[in-house]
Amino acid sequence: MSAITFSGFNQIDFNVILKAVMEQERQPLATLQQRRTALEVQKEAFGTLASRLSALESAAAALADATAFGARTTRVGDSSVLGVAAGGTTPAGSYEIVVSELA
Repeated sequence: MSAITFSGFNQIDFNVILKAVMEQERQPLATLQQRRTALEVQKEAFGTLASRLSALESAAAALADATAFGARTTRVGDSSVLGVAAGGTTPAGSYEIVVSELA
């Protein structure tokens, strides 16, 4: 099938004019598509930011619990020989118990 041409009238190439008009009509659509893509990227970035802020909020809430800072743990090699306990005011550190005399 052959293409229809409109050239010849006063030496004007109507195909060139038609293509230019069609390209100009497509320009707003291309601009809108670019804007849509940019907004989708921005939406994804805000979603990531919201997720990270939520994680930060959870971590900050955990830090607000004062008992977590005062918690102490104890460990002993043989609990049948020695029992240990630590309170919130016990200074942090390692302690060594030496038995010099048995009762």
